[in-house]
Amino acid sequence: MNNVERSWMYESLDDRGALYSRFIIGVDEFIQFACSQQNRMCGDKVRCPCAKYQNYKFVNVETVKYLLYQSGFVENYFVWKHQGKRDGISGTFYGNDLHVGGQPVFRENPYRQIILDAAGPNFPQGSSWQSYNNIEPESSLHSQHSMEEDPNPVSQKFFDLLDAADAELYPGSSLTQLTVVSRMLNIKLENNIPQRGYNQMTQLLKKALPKDNIVLDSYYRQRS
Repeated sequence: MNNVERSWMYESLDDRGALYSRFIIGVDEFIQFACSQQNRMCGDKVRCPCAKYQNYKFVNVETVKYLLYQSGFVENYFVWKHQGKRDGISGTFYGNDLHVGGQPVFRENPYRQIILDAAGPNFPQGSSWQSYNNIEPESSLHSQHSMEEDPNPVSQKFFDLLDAADAELYPGSSLTQLTVVSRMLNIKLENNIPQRGYNQMTQLLKKALPKDNIVLDSYYRQRS
């Protein structure tokens, strides 16, 4: 692995200040590799190569992602020697799928990441609404009780959006519910489509797709 192939590590933001897709995919490549080297992990945590921790601290992978998105990689860390073998890995980034040791690399859902970025650093990014912030088994009963409480309405809205970002439009579809809603609302805006006509289009789309689709068939439902 040469420096050119990992130049994405230090080219994270575009002119608008948004993360490049190649950087997001590259971070996923790093996470996949780090998690494949279990002898270099501490439980389910990996050494964080962000500019803040510089491989000195073990952190859970979702926090590693966030820190890399926020502050980037430690300087000149093209060879991931603290997470695995010194000679690096064979995976390279092109426009297609990435592979590490013959295994496909998980690719981040960009819509999911947009939601997490909007929610901010304190929003839980695990598989459920419960906190991922390293709560140990011996935590107090009060902390355990707090984790069992329902999320507040604002947090619940974000969790609903995360569900939509992952939910297939219908079984086997390559598109998610949130992808379709986002694109359709963008088309409505760009073409100044009246709400009545837009509702007719969404209702037709719902009828045209398999019966078990989860298309939101009105402008009101999509905006709520």
